[in-house]
Amino acid sequence: ALVLAALYPGWLYPAVGHHPTHVTRHGFDIATYRRLAAHQAVVAIGEIGLDAHRPEARATFKEQKVMLRAQLDLANELGKPVILHSRDAYAEMLELLGALPYHLSGVIHCFEGTWEQAQAFLDRGYQIGFTGIVTYPANNALREVVTRMPLDRMLVETDAPFLTPQAHRGTPNEPAFLAATVDAIAQYRGESI
Repeated sequence: ALVLAALYPGWLYPAVGHHPTHVTRHGFDIATYRRLAAHQAVVAIGEIGLDAHRPEARATFKEQKVMLRAQLDLANELGKPVILHSRDAYAEMLELLGALPYHLSGVIHCFEGTWEQAQAFLDRGYQIGFTGIVTYPANNALREVVTRMPLDRMLVETDAPFLTPQAHRGTPNEPAFLAATVDAIAQYRGESI
């Protein structure tokens, strides 16, 4: 990512972080991330967080929390925002963020929770990111969230190649498909795109 950012200055802005589902892979070393994050092109620490979606992820939850705290401390030390992954772990993430002796800014990546959870993150100053999940027919709770969200706190993201919007399901997700997600959100809100 740093090499690509150097090749395309002003176009690519990397983030660095150790994903929670990789807690037992690749050998987490905070010194490596401190060195990478100090690079002038790096704009955030992420994607970092907590993941309790699958049993194997839940089994490493204690280790995930330790790794997350180290990376949150690094973000605070360097004054960088965070990109937070929180899959089936919103209560735990909110508890951990509430216990920090400092305040961080950033985005809750790929949000799929309730309005109450979104409001708790908004109250802490975070932006909320939405993906193609919001277009899935059975996702009424998430549609409620996007209709209540302040537009200046909402981000739309691909999570490519995953979470393709309903209109393109069955193909890998790509940035061009953001338009379908934005269109769906505008329709739910009763606003123009």
